[in-house]
Amino acid sequence: MDGQPRAVLIAFAARAALRVLPFVQWGKRKGYMRGLVLPVFRATAVSWAAAKYHAHETELAAIATAARAAVDPPAATNDGAGIAVHYAATAILAAVDAAAARAALIAATHAFAAVAAAAHAFAFADDAFRDATADYSLGLATTHTEDAFWSAVSIDATRVEQGRTASVIASSPLWPQGRPDTLRSLWQEMKSAVHGAKQEWEVWTIRYDDRLEGRVLEEERELLYLRIDKDLWDQGPAIVNAEIKRILIEGHPRTAWRGTSQPPLSLPEPIENIRSAVCFGWTPKATIAVVSGLENWPVFPFKGAEQNHKNRLEACRALASDTAQSLRSEKWNARPDYAETLDQYVAYLPVQPEEGNFLLADAEARIIRAMFAADVNILPSGLAAKLKVFLEQHIGLRAYYPATEDFYESVRSGHLETPLPIDAVEGFIQGVRDNTPTLFEPNVSQSLEGVAQSIPRISPADAGVPKTDEAQPAPPPDPIGEVDPEKARRFTLGGTVNAL
Repeated sequence: MDGQPRAVLIAFAARAALRVLPFVQWGKRKGYMRGLVLPVFRATAVSWAAAKYHAHETELAAIATAARAAVDPPAATNDGAGIAVHYAATAILAAVDAAAARAALIAATHAFAAVAAAAHAFAFADDAFRDATADYSLGLATTHTEDAFWSAVSIDATRVEQGRTASVIASSPLWPQGRPDTLRSLWQEMKSAVHGAKQEWEVWTIRYDDRLEGRVLEEERELLYLRIDKDLWDQGPAIVNAEIKRILIEGHPRTAWRGTSQPPLSLPEPIENIRSAVCFGWTPKATIAVVSGLENWPVFPFKGAEQNHKNRLEACRALASDTAQSLRSEKWNARPDYAETLDQYVAYLPVQPEEGNFLLADAEARIIRAMFAADVNILPSGLAAKLKVFLEQHIGLRAYYPATEDFYESVRSGHLETPLPIDAVEGFIQGVRDNTPTLFEPNVSQSLEGVAQSIPRISPADAGVPKTDEAQPAPPPDPIGEVDPEKARRFTLGGTVNAL
């Protein structure tokens, strides 16, 4: 980095800081969102902006100076995770110091410090990841995050040698050769924690996801995050995040609902405390999108749980796909609803917590179980065995999603006076379609169409149909208990409309 322009030096520091940001989750303690998470998001935002928007050098240096005062690296503890948190916060502090420095020589000193501290963070994080992995040999295969870090830094250096500007480097994906799985998991854990606080943390997590993928909004909207009144920062994340959200929305006026000259004079209010299987949120461009809710985030309560979850997830996907394919090839004679429902299950099953919807996948699995129970005496034994194994795997997978049981308890205790009229539902969905992408992202209407889909007719098999042999596999018992699939569908649809 010797002899490089100030902006390039800041780019290296900012990207090092952004790469270690998820380690902050290991510093979780009482008050850490206010005392550590918010200052870290703010500091990485200003250091990245200082690299990206060189024309605002004076303004951003002043903002960086103010942001720097709020970053207080926690003391290192005796374990790898605690030391990694300390070095991660130190790297973030050095990066914002680089952004505050007006002279290139001073910026270079801080940039070197940021990269070195980040490297230390990754080295100790690898120790922590290995300690947390039940199978040590597996840990060795999945915890080379320090190597991945230096590889990413090397690619940035190559881009500089090729003549790329600081702005171009800052805009590129954070992990050009792919993010380490362990770091991906830690970021998911951090997102789950901050989203659970219900303090509009999406304004920051969406922004960090943008940095990961190399997405950049228009300049003014990126800088909005940093131009918050300095007195607000002292009032904590709930106030700051709400203000950022307000500015993002009002700074990008939303177009009126298409087809009306003015909004209705009186709008119904949503019902409070109604669970929804689908979560919605604002995007940075002030449109509404389906976002990942807490129900979609797995919980790993013991060593080795993450790998076990991964294995069960893949087993469920493979079993459902293979069984659906066998049904479509007419290997077994069974109603077509099985293949269609298994296909829908695979479509909903998450690959990552940001993708798919576990609650809706679980609903499809429950429909399959209900059909299986109704047809148990007439299904071919081979198909019955496949369905039994699939359901056993799914029930085991469900254990990693504790919010699922809470949702079904809401279904049991919930009450709809009358089912939502079909024409009203279709009109609601059509209104969303008509205003996509002006007001809604495409995944909103897709999700509504999914939850509005009618379930297969489930009734006991005709007594006159020949039964299979006595050793017929039967559906496994469901730990959650029996829930009427049609009632669950109505509740899911009503809750989703209410949430939107």
